[in-house]
Amino acid sequence: IKMIALALEAGFPASEHRGQIEEKDPDKWTLESFEVAKRFVYKTPEGGVPSEKYFTEGQRIVAQQVALAGYRLAELLNRTL
Repeated sequence: IKMIALALEAGFPASEHRGQIEEKDPDKWTLESFEVAKRFVYKTPEGGVPSEKYFTEGQRIVAQQVALAGYRLAELLNRTL
Protein backbone atom coordinates (compact mmCIF):
# COMPACT_ATOMS: atom_id res chain seq x y z
CA ILE A 1 0.00 0.00 0.00
CA LYS A 2 2.85 2.36 0.83
CA MET A 3 4.30 2.00 -2.68
CA ILE A 4 0.92 2.81 -4.22
CA ALA A 5 0.57 5.87 -1.98
CA LEU A 6 4.07 7.06 -2.92
CA ALA A 7 3.30 6.60 -6.62
CA LEU A 8 0.06 8.59 -6.26
CA GLU A 9 1.87 11.37 -4.39
CA ALA A 10 4.55 11.52 -7.08
CA GLY A 11 2.09 11.47 -9.95
CA PHE A 12 -0.42 13.87 -8.40
CA PRO A 13 1.40 16.17 -5.96
CA ALA A 14 -0.68 17.90 -3.30
CA SER A 15 0.73 21.25 -4.42
CA GLU A 16 -1.15 20.92 -7.71
CA HIS A 17 -4.48 20.35 -5.93
CA ARG A 18 -4.23 22.78 -3.01
CA GLY A 19 -7.54 24.55 -3.75
CA GLN A 20 -9.42 21.27 -4.06
CA ILE A 21 -7.79 19.84 -0.93
CA GLU A 22 -8.77 22.86 1.12
CA GLU A 23 -12.45 22.53 0.10
CA LYS A 24 -14.18 21.20 3.20
CA ASP A 25 -17.73 20.69 1.95
CA PRO A 26 -18.45 17.03 1.01
CA ASP A 27 -21.42 18.18 -1.09
CA LYS A 28 -18.99 20.12 -3.29
CA TRP A 29 -16.75 17.05 -3.52
CA THR A 30 -19.76 15.13 -4.83
CA LEU A 31 -20.48 17.79 -7.44
CA GLU A 32 -16.82 17.77 -8.54
CA SER A 33 -16.98 14.00 -9.01
CA PHE A 34 -20.23 14.29 -10.94
CA GLU A 35 -18.60 16.84 -13.27
CA VAL A 36 -15.70 14.45 -13.86
CA ALA A 37 -18.20 11.72 -14.69
CA LYS A 38 -20.10 13.95 -17.12
CA ARG A 39 -16.91 15.06 -18.88
CA PHE A 40 -15.34 11.64 -19.15
CA VAL A 41 -17.39 8.60 -18.19
CA TYR A 42 -20.49 9.45 -20.16
CA LYS A 43 -18.80 10.53 -23.38
CA THR A 44 -18.83 7.04 -24.92
CA PRO A 45 -22.04 6.66 -26.95
CA GLU A 46 -24.59 4.26 -25.49
CA GLY A 47 -23.89 0.80 -26.82
CA GLY A 48 -20.46 1.93 -28.04
CA VAL A 49 -17.25 0.13 -27.24
CA PRO A 50 -14.77 2.17 -25.19
CA SER A 51 -11.38 2.57 -26.84
CA GLU A 52 -8.00 1.68 -25.35
CA LYS A 53 -7.39 5.43 -24.93
CA TYR A 54 -10.60 5.64 -22.89
CA PHE A 55 -9.34 2.97 -20.48
CA THR A 56 -5.90 4.57 -20.18
CA GLU A 57 -7.38 8.00 -19.49
CA GLY A 58 -9.89 6.46 -17.10
CA GLN A 59 -7.09 4.89 -15.07
CA ARG A 60 -5.34 8.26 -14.86
CA ILE A 61 -8.53 9.99 -13.71
CA VAL A 62 -9.21 7.31 -11.10
CA ALA A 63 -5.65 7.61 -9.75
CA GLN A 64 -6.00 11.39 -9.56
CA GLN A 65 -9.34 11.12 -7.73
CA VAL A 66 -7.90 8.57 -5.27
CA ALA A 67 -4.95 10.88 -4.57
CA LEU A 68 -7.30 13.82 -4.03
CA ALA A 69 -9.46 11.75 -1.67
CA GLY A 70 -6.36 10.78 0.30
CA TYR A 71 -5.23 14.39 0.59
CA ARG A 72 -8.69 15.45 1.72
CA LEU A 73 -8.86 12.66 4.29
CA ALA A 74 -5.42 13.64 5.63
CA GLU A 75 -6.53 17.29 5.82
CA LEU A 76 -9.70 16.29 7.69
CA LEU A 77 -7.81 14.09 10.15
CA ASN A 78 -5.16 16.76 10.75
CA ARG A 79 -7.89 19.29 11.47
CA THR A 80 -9.86 17.12 13.86
CA LEU A 81 -7.18 15.18 15.76
